[in-house]
Amino acid sequence: MTNQKILAVANECDGHSILSPEALMAIGLVESLANELTDVFEIDLSSGKTTIHVDDLPVNHLRGIRALDLLERLAKYVSTDQSGVVAHGRGTRARQLKEAVRTAIEGGAK
Repeated sequence: MTNQKILAVANECDGHSILSPEALMAIGLVESLANELTDVFEIDLSSGKTTIHVDDLPVNHLRGIRALDLLERLAKYVSTDQSGVVAHGRGTRARQLKEAVRTAIEGGAK
């Protein structure tokens, strides 16, 4: 993947979402990584945070790629310094990972 495509894919990741593999491949995610990270996620009604919604409606399952998992893989791929990625919350962790990816790419890694 080119640096531009890595940044485009990373930009789609918020830490909370389950993303469409097809949409991610359309902006540059390589198929082999998309296939590796794609899973079917099932509903968990025990908490609003764990219920899967599509168009504001709960769904029983959703096939896709967990955004945070993808960000972690992209960060590894560009050999980022992840010492600043210390957050436990998914949204903040995603922001820290995206910043680490940007810094690695702008600094000339891969």
